[in-house]
Amino acid sequence: MGSDAPLFKAMRSTKATSPSFEAWLDDEINKTPERRAAVEALVAEMEVEQQPVALREAQGLTQQQVAERAGVSQALVGRLESGRGRNIGLHTLVKTVMAMGGRVRVTIEVDKPTRAVALSKARTRARKVLKSKKK
Repeated sequence: MGSDAPLFKAMRSTKATSPSFEAWLDDEINKTPERRAAVEALVAEMEVEQQPVALREAQGLTQQQVAERAGVSQALVGRLESGRGRNIGLHTLVKTVMAMGGRVRVTIEVDKPTRAVALSKARTRARKVLKSKKK
């Protein structure tokens, strides 16, 4: 994060409620597609961490109660909620969320064509060219 160091320094020295700070921050985030993607990924990760906490609290459950219902340890529920549970499997996440009366939806999106798609399209074009030359 060496190139982002000035960003964080400025964030600490500027009031977060300032409209000019918000405009500046938006400009900094949008300077490169890579930076924008990194920020979006972090925000999505934080949302995933916050949603189980909100669900548990809305249901009036303790971490221990959720753990018992899901058949997992309270420590695992705590790691899930704190963001420290980096290697928690999807099955465990679903089981824990369902124990709180929620559901998990997973969406897979492709932003850019994958190498396999690009190769497939190139092969199709090559076949068309070869067929047209045979005629």
